[in-house]
Amino acid sequence: MFKSFPYLLSIFSSFILALAFPKTEFWFLAWIGLVPLFFSLDGKTLKESFKISFFCGLAFFTLCFYWISYVTFLGLAILILYFALYLGLFGIAYYFSRHQKILFKLLFLPSAWVVLEFIRANLFSGFGWVSLGLSQYKILPVIQIADLTGVYGVSFLIVMVNVFVKEFILSEKKRQIFPAVFLTIFCLGLALGYGQYRLKNKIISTGKMKISVIQPSIKMADRWQESLWKNIVEEHLNLSRKAISQKTNLV
Repeated sequence: MFKSFPYLLSIFSSFILALAFPKTEFWFLAWIGLVPLFFSLDGKTLKESFKISFFCGLAFFTLCFYWISYVTFLGLAILILYFALYLGLFGIAYYFSRHQKILFKLLFLPSAWVVLEFIRANLFSGFGWVSLGLSQYKILPVIQIADLTGVYGVSFLIVMVNVFVKEFILSEKKRQIFPAVFLTIFCLGLALGYGQYRLKNKIISTGKMKISVIQPSIKMADRWQESLWKNIVEEHLNLSRKAISQKTNLV
């Protein structure tokens, strides 16, 4: 039971993180979702750190990408195994930071996370879905920094807060982590302050145009049947014609 407890904690992390994304969209859970994983990695060897984090990745990406099984189950399995490697590598990064001071962890671990996110989004043509920062797409003050940093800046902040929460819980003398409190609040305040500035000074267009977006509802299985392709194309054309009849400027 005790040997499996770290894996149960890592699964708990994966569930919390998955809930931060659509369709549930409990975005605030992303800010604490890594904390159980961090606790599960404490005191573990390099090999154990990789395995526990890899296991967390398996659960998380399965929860996020299960729908791909309707297209290809084998493809889904390969994709999940490949993506889980990135969380395994993050577990290794966590292992090497285990004896470092909290200020180092607050900068190193978020950096390691976003580097891995960047590689995942670009290597082998890339697949950047479910980057942590994407969970905040509705929280406008938080995501304004993306015009400077991309989604990676938002992910950096989220991981930083997760690291801080974990270290704060673990710390016996709260006064000793005051520099960490200051750094975390400073980074969050800087991002939110910039976000508020951007929202208040957004560019307002003087002109207007009517735009139509065409998206038919087609079953996933039907898309792969060649005999239905003609009907699918015709459905797109019919929707486009309908948009044009309503005097849209752009389809």
